Amino acid sequence: MTVPTTAAYTGPYYPNGVTTEYPFGFKVNADSEVVVFYLEDDGTETIVPSADYTVTLSSNENVPGGTVTTSVPLPADPTRPLYVAIDPEFKQGTKFEDEGAFNQSILNPTFDAGALRSIWLRARLQRALLAPFGEVG
Repeated sequence: MTVPTTAAYTGPYYPNGVTTEYPFGFKVNADSEVVVFYLEDDGTETIVPSADYTVTLSSNENVPGGTVTTSVPLPADPTRPLYVAIDPEFKQGTKFEDEGAFNQSILNPTFDAGALRSIWLRARLQRALLAPFGEVG
């Protein structure tokens, strides 16, 4: 399978005190790789505890995304946008054996995980302050 999108997050959403479902269109390998947070006025992120929502992934592996469903409607606050984002696992748990059969079903998720980490890093770097090329430290 491929990773058909380079999106690292979906939003902003503005909870209205009624809505409980927030769709997202990025690829993840597991529901544990999804994080929900508010973006505060000062630019900090306030994480919504994972116990307060469930993640349902797309049942079609060729269609990335899914839905975050909160256990109760989030309070309306037009000053606190809500985002659903990728939070990829950075451990590599796949063990490759010498001289074994070429097994695509093992390789694909491993390569997908690498692509998801790259997408996450790219999204962070695009918002970072960077020194000019050639500058050190």
